[in-house]
Parts: sequence; structure tokens; C-alpha cells
Amino acid sequence: MRAVALVGAVFDAVSALLPAPDGMTEDGHDLARLWAEHRAAPYPASFRGVEVDGVDLVLLDAEAAGLVGRELEGVLDDLGVALLRACVEDLDKVVPLIGEASCAAYFDRLRTITRMAAVRGTPAAT
Repeated sequence: MRAVALVGAVFDAVSALLPAPDGMTEDGHDLARLWAEHRAAPYPASFRGVEVDGVDLVLLDAEAAGLVGRELEGVLDDLGVALLRACVEDLDKVVPLIGEASCAAYFDRLRTITRMAAVRGTPAAT
């Protein structure tokens, strides 16, 4: 658990240094809006069953979706936050490698959403 806390501290420090995406706030309204937009977007059909650098994109999309949904419901636990951060790491790895623009945009938006949800799901330091 110390490792999870250490990783959380690193994420918090890095996110504090990075500017927030345009229009994003910490109250969750933008997360919910962006999540609704993402859910309305079709999954890039030509990327069903495709792996990028060993990451199955359909499974990554599904796992991130479940975890973001749990965060929006307010039931994401510490394990869920750690899994969400693992999704962020996978997205950070694969998004630059996706050569097709609409698929890259789909997964880049998912990366933004998972980052926002991971930050929201992390308890404040005491």
C-alpha cells in the first residue's frame, strides 16, 4: 500500500505542475460532460481486437469505462484508483503510437477523462 500512496503522490505532484485542459474544473461537472460526450462517440470499428504495444484497446476502453463510471457514482475505492492510474499509464503509452487520427482522438479523450477521474478519486493528503 505504501507503493500505491507513493504513486499517488507522484501523480498529484505532476498534475499540480501541468495546466488543466481548457474548460476543466475540479468540481466534476466537466468530467461528467466529457464522459457523456465520450460514451456517445462510437468506438473506432477498425480497432476492434487490435493491440498496441501489447495493450488490447477494447479491454483498456472497457476497464477505463467501468472505473470512470464508479468514480462518477462516488464508489471508486483505493484499488480502483490504482487501476485507473494503470489505465492512464497504458493510455500514455499507446496514444502516441496510434496512427489513425480518429482512433487517436478517441483514446486521447479517454486518457483525459481517466486522468481527471484518477485525480478526483485520490483522497486529499492529511
